[in-house]
Parts: sequence; structure tokens; C-alpha cells
Amino acid sequence: MGYNLRPGLPTPPIFEPKAQLLFYLIDGRSYPLTLIAGDHWLTYDGCVWTVNADEPATEKEVAALLVKAGGVTTWWGA
Repeated sequence: MGYNLRPGLPTPPIFEPKAQLLFYLIDGRSYPLTLIAGDHWLTYDGCVWTVNADEPATEKEVAALLVKAGGVTTWWGA
């Protein structure tokens, strides 16, 4: 499977929230970042993680969702 940073295409498996952020920032993305991990939307605004658009989450909770999704996310955006 190939990996890409384009919207809707999967990333390589990355299980740490900070590593996910770095992966996207290296590509020139900026905050807020919205990632789709399995059945969940993960948003990071530069300070706080949010799950499914309105549920604040800790980094540990986000890491658990990344593990559940196999570490693969897709970037949502234009």
C-alpha cells in the first residue's frame, strides 16, 4: 500500500499523536489539523485535541484511538 499526505489517502501507521502532528506539519499543513482515524475525527488546534468535533480529549485518549485505527489516518481538507 502506498502512503500519501493528500486528502483522503492513508498515512503510514503512526501511533503517537505528536508524531502524527509532525508528519502533517512537515508537509506544510497548519493548524487546525483534522485527521480521520477509523470511525473518529481527531482535530488539533495547536493546543487541544478534540474528538468527533466536540469532545475534548487528552493525548493519551487520542493515542488509544490511533492504536484502535492501526495508526493509520487520513487528512481531511482541501
